[in-house]
Amino acid sequence: MYKHPLAFLLYFIDETYRKINPDLISQEDFNWSAINELAEKNKVIYQFLCSIKENNPHLLQKFGIHNEDLGEFETKIRLVDKSIDFVVKSLKEAGIDCLLVKTYKNFPYITQDIDIFIKEGTFKTVTDILRQNGARKVKLSLPNRIVFKVLYQPEEIYTKFEGINIDVYRDLSWIRMPAFEQKFLWFNPRKIEYNGLNFSIPNFEADLLSLVAHSLFWHGEILLIDFLYLGWLLEKRLDWNLIYAQAESYGWLRGLKKFLAEIRLLQEKIYDSRGMDIIFPYRLSFSEILLNYKHFIANSGNFMVPLVYAQILFQMCILFRERTRDG
Repeated sequence: MYKHPLAFLLYFIDETYRKINPDLISQEDFNWSAINELAEKNKVIYQFLCSIKENNPHLLQKFGIHNEDLGEFETKIRLVDKSIDFVVKSLKEAGIDCLLVKTYKNFPYITQDIDIFIKEGTFKTVTDILRQNGARKVKLSLPNRIVFKVLYQPEEIYTKFEGINIDVYRDLSWIRMPAFEQKFLWFNPRKIEYNGLNFSIPNFEADLLSLVAHSLFWHGEILLIDFLYLGWLLEKRLDWNLIYAQAESYGWLRGLKKFLAEIRLLQEKIYDSRGMDIIFPYRLSFSEILLNYKHFIANSGNFMVPLVYAQILFQMCILFRERTRDG
């Protein structure tokens, strides 16, 4: 009888779960194809395989994983690293500050894009520098141009290395409405040394808020990699007065508290082994998403209500299309 693949995956990528279940892999049978699918969907496949290689290398052969497979993933990771290095070094040489936002998650992972946040008034300079150093602007399909223009509005999308987009933001907003002060992202940024790279990311509180807002107001789901990273953030000594004040000022305190309560409930179920039937990406219900939007709009002081509701309807159509496509 196969056990849920989430248990096997967590054993290798989450130290807390492994300590609670030290004998798990010797006691259960597992379905490798299901584990692999789960890991790839949740962007933890590279960390998962690296952990197996380091701690239980005999399992690689058991599951038919070859060095060429690992090499393919490592190549993709290097592309992400090179893209981050390209942006940071290009802007640093020009004396321009930037933050890596919604991208750093504690360990390497394969992604199709990285997000950088820049200061007001530097947008043209930044995009000129990226072009001068070899980046090119990505030509989006018409549907994607409409989605970004109506809803999310990344200012420009560039690429330096094949397959890795560099999204340049001077404003983080959802349905064109901010969820916190933009200067909040710049307050006391964290300096990160990671995988041979050096860059800046938002402070713990702003990092948490940006990730939660992205889940609540954009894709309505939580990847396993985000779930683990949010759990790590919640263990820090956070200034909750500051976090709640930001959310309350922008009309989504109720949504924030509900979301964090859901994260903690998921943690409780998973770590006492009652939550192996939880599916990741963990999806918020459409009714919960709409309720979040309702409170967000009602308390935001936004007077363009008809336009905002049209944007929400558009967002719901996008989410429904994506979820239907995923099966």
